[in-house]
Amino acid sequence: MASIWRIRRAVFAIATGVAIAISALLVPIAVGALSPAQAQISEDAQIALEQYGVWRPHPRFGNVWVPAGVPPDWRPYEYGRWVYTDDWGWYWASDDVEANWGWVVYHYGRWAFERGFGWFWVPGDEWAPAWVNWRYGDDYVGWAPLPPDELVGAYEVEPAYWAFVPGRYLGAPRLRTYFVPVYRRSVILRTTNIVNRTVPVHGGRLAVNPGIPPAFIARVSGAPVPTYQVRPRVFASTHGVAGAVQINRDELRRPPGGPPGRPGGPGRPGIAPPPRLPPVSIQRTTTVIPPSAAVTAPQPLGRNEPGRLGATPPRAAQGTTPPGQREERRMTPGGPPGGPPSGPPPQQPNVVRPTPPQVQQPPAPPPPQQRQVQPPQPPAGQPPQRDERRERFGPGGPQGGQQGGPPPQQPNIVRPTPPQVQSPPPPPPSQQRQVQPPPQPGPHPPPPPPQGARGPGQPPPAPPPPKRPPPKPGEEEKK
Repeated sequence: MASIWRIRRAVFAIATGVAIAISALLVPIAVGALSPAQAQISEDAQIALEQYGVWRPHPRFGNVWVPAGVPPDWRPYEYGRWVYTDDWGWYWASDDVEANWGWVVYHYGRWAFERGFGWFWVPGDEWAPAWVNWRYGDDYVGWAPLPPDELVGAYEVEPAYWAFVPGRYLGAPRLRTYFVPVYRRSVILRTTNIVNRTVPVHGGRLAVNPGIPPAFIARVSGAPVPTYQVRPRVFASTHGVAGAVQINRDELRRPPGGPPGRPGGPGRPGIAPPPRLPPVSIQRTTTVIPPSAAVTAPQPLGRNEPGRLGATPPRAAQGTTPPGQREERRMTPGGPPGGPPSGPPPQQPNVVRPTPPQVQQPPAPPPPQQRQVQPPQPPAGQPPQRDERRERFGPGGPQGGQQGGPPPQQPNIVRPTPPQVQSPPPPPPSQQRQVQPPPQPGPHPPPPPPQGARGPGQPPPAPPPPKRPPPKPGEEEKK
């Protein structure tokens, strides 16, 4: 019997040693893969969050944080509201119940869910106004926490990870009032599509969240979308967040009015309360985004397509991607709809356009040479022929010719040289129509006798030859 107990103790000791060794190996591997900035933010996050939840080792993601004191059906990005900023797009503003730790877990790192763990936060060193996926369809807008990259595909099709509201209420102050009930999420998930997600910029150390275009939200709600100026909290090692309040490690450790030390959590007697950090400033500006009928509904993302910056990129992303034409026009309250934006107009980029090639014009053709047509000369010993056509119509012929005088001068019109046409040679003199010269004046012959009368000894007159029609111009007279 004693030997059996010894064996059991030995097996238990070996199993315990193996478990401790594996746990000791997993944590250094996860931490050793971090960069110096990641390691520093991870340490700062452990100090900032240890009083609001539990840090637990995870076999895949190393040390992760699980919030304490949340309802059983709790999910990230539910207790708060969306405000639109010109700097980063849609910013998630936590409610007061989560303000002490929401500035860390909603703007750094990723969220994941596992049975037995519940929702847990995986540390990260990139800052964003929110790390979410966006859905749209059938007039509903949905968002879900963005998990680590290797889990994105599985989380996009799980209804329990999504929150949906009608699109016109996306910017409402009390957002939870308009949440779609849990039993309808699976139905709406089938009628919506992934249309956007948080977009890293500047080498991945900063991200923006264009989400659903605010001009489209203004269109479906029928009211302008206000813009906000936000001064968020960031860790001291985070750079590039305009107007942010940096929190160093001493501020995370130091309780108000006391010496530096490890802060305690709720229900821990004898430990100082958590430090009081500068509040996150969220101020509404005078600039609003009016409805725009030209803005269309968001289109689904393609397979493996990252998030879209849109036609109006947030200001923090305009240094990485050339901004396009802004799809919405901004105005101040009381100004005309679609009026000019507040402040000086943006300068147009100096666009250098290529010089078009010079086209060489062909030289003008020389004026056509007038062909001189010499009239045919009659044979020697014959009188000159009369041109009845020229005498009747003039030098210009029957179409517009004038009687006598030189022809009118034509304007100097440059026309292409017509092809040379070989004119037929003039007909030989033997084929020229013989024109009898007019009778010479002289003594008048005696008048002919009357018709039907003939003189003595004269034979009867021969009948006249049949008359032929006159030849056409250019046609030779048949003999």
